[in-house]
Amino acid sequence: MTRLVRQFPLRTDDGGATVIEFACVAGVLALMVLGIIDFGRAFWFRMEVQNAAQAGADWAQYNAFDCGASPSPCANGVPTKLQNAVIYATDLSLTGTNIAVTASSGNATCGCPTGNGVTMGQTCGDTCTSGTNAYGNASGYATVTVTYNFSPLFPWPALSNPMTLSGSATSMCKGGATC
Repeated sequence: MTRLVRQFPLRTDDGGATVIEFACVAGVLALMVLGIIDFGRAFWFRMEVQNAAQAGADWAQYNAFDCGASPSPCANGVPTKLQNAVIYATDLSLTGTNIAVTASSGNATCGCPTGNGVTMGQTCGDTCTSGTNAYGNASGYATVTVTYNFSPLFPWPALSNPMTLSGSATSMCKGGATC
C-alpha cells in the first residue's frame, strides 16, 4: 500500500501577525489618546474659567458697583471693569462674545458666614445669630459666575458640542458693606 504524504505541511510562518495585531489595536489606542487630550484640555479650560470667576469676585470685593450710577458703566447688569477683569485673568482668548459673566450684589446678597459657607438672604446690617460671625452684622457679598463654551477637538457622541463650562466665586465686599 502506498501512503500519501502531504506535500504542503501546515504553515508555521507568522511574519505578518504583528502588523495585523497592531492594526486591530491602533484604532483603540488612537481613541484613548484623543480622549486623554480632550479631557486634559477640558480640565485646563475649566480651571481657567474658575480663575476668571475668582478674578471677577476679587475685583468686586474692592470696587463697589452700581449699574444705575453713571461712573460705573455696565453692560447687561455687569460693570465693564469687572468683565475686563474676568477677560484678562486667563490665558484663554476670552471676549465678551464667547463668555457670559453674571454678577450679583446689593441687599439681595447679604449673609452671615458659617463654618460651611455663607447663609445668604439676610438683611445687610442685621445681627448674625449663628456661624463664625455670630453677634456680628450681616455683610454684603458679590458672586461672579462665568460660563464658557468649550469645543472638544473630536466630536464625542456622548458629549454635547460645545460643552458649557462654568465657574463661580463669591467674596465679601470691602468693609462688609454691599458691593
